[in-house]
Amino acid sequence: GTKQVKERECVCNERWFGKRCHIPESIHYSNQLQTKTFLKFRKSARRIVYAAPFNHEFVMLEAILHDLYDLVDVFIFVESVYTAYGTRKPLRLLQRLHRGYLKDFHPKIIYLSIDHFPTGGRAKGFIADSYLRSYLGKFGIPHIKYLKDDDLFLVFDLDEIPSRDSLIFLKVHDGFPEPFGFRMRWSAFGFFWKHRHFSQIPAGCTIGMLRKVYHDDSNIVRDVHHGVTKNKGNDFQEYRKQYLVSMWYLGEDGGHFAGWHCSSCFHPEGIRTKFLSAQNADWPRWGSIKEKMDLNFIKSMIKQGKWFDGSPLNNRQVNEMVSAETDSFFAPPYLMKNYDK
Repeated sequence: GTKQVKERECVCNERWFGKRCHIPESIHYSNQLQTKTFLKFRKSARRIVYAAPFNHEFVMLEAILHDLYDLVDVFIFVESVYTAYGTRKPLRLLQRLHRGYLKDFHPKIIYLSIDHFPTGGRAKGFIADSYLRSYLGKFGIPHIKYLKDDDLFLVFDLDEIPSRDSLIFLKVHDGFPEPFGFRMRWSAFGFFWKHRHFSQIPAGCTIGMLRKVYHDDSNIVRDVHHGVTKNKGNDFQEYRKQYLVSMWYLGEDGGHFAGWHCSSCFHPEGIRTKFLSAQNADWPRWGSIKEKMDLNFIKSMIKQGKWFDGSPLNNRQVNEMVSAETDSFFAPPYLMKNYDK
């Protein structure tokens, strides 16, 4: 984050702070990490494992790989032959990977596929959703050699993209507690319909915590209630005696976000695919209502900035679009350079 050194003092680039310009704004403004005095530079950078389930989020996948490839050491992606609703679907990502899609990024990718649907997943939709996330850690981590306990594990959905500066901070610093999450700029249908609230996403911990406390069940990283707040397990109690355990979040409101959450950011056909694929939960299930899946209806929602129930996307009386000119934290770098996406 250093722009130049002047009279033996660091002059920071925009959005960086601290005597050594090593604190990004997502940390500087975080009220979850009120004291920065315990933070210190590591002698060597941590490895980062980045995991996410895949359905049809090709553009977001491209943005993540282009923007974060040099910071992330291993990507784990899992794809199922079933939607979260339990209907058969093609392995869309695998088909493209075989044809050379994103071939420059293949060396860091672990691809997993699932050929079955979890028992009970149709009746209780959360089972299907959590099964995919659990699979990432349980079947992905064993493929990675030489992981250290202080390396980091991150689990996201593909419509959630952390900022580069946030990952740089996590990679090269010690002294922050775990597990941790990200407060992200939240929008829907496109980065232009910005919600007035941020999206708060539990997403990370050390490999040590993932192994010793969660036993590689990466879904628990996303579940603060059972993973931390109500966790009475012996492994958790022993772990917190040795390590600094406290849930906290990078990022803060007021534009000081730690990434972007762009919900349902697809063309109309992609939005339709998403909601037809959604788990049998989160009522009302819009994918089960025929008129809500009509492409003309979806196009009208995008144009008017309204959700399926007619409510404004940004939770205001009047919807106002934002742009890169009016919002300094508009979209991830790759998408800013590729507007056609």
